[in-house]
Amino acid sequence: MSLSIIDAILLIGAAQGLLLATLIFHKYRAFFANRFLGLMMLFYGIIFFDLFFGEMGVYERLPRLQLVLSGIAFLVPPLHYFYAKS
Repeated sequence: MSLSIIDAILLIGAAQGLLLATLIFHKYRAFFANRFLGLMMLFYGIIFFDLFFGEMGVYERLPRLQLVLSGIAFLVPPLHYFYAKS
């Protein structure tokens, strides 16, 4: 199991998305629109983890995990809409 440069970029992007989501939730929760922004960052981080797990072959051992994580991508467009409306 070797880590290529693409895998490292995906892992760094996922960690950055999760870190940014926690910062938005804790520091800027007063604004209603920031809740949608925090959720979007959280879901983008999870999507990057989904891509990373696919590259590393995790889904060959745990195929049900792919069903859970792949559905999160469908939650992002409504969050974009609600963020723009608020």
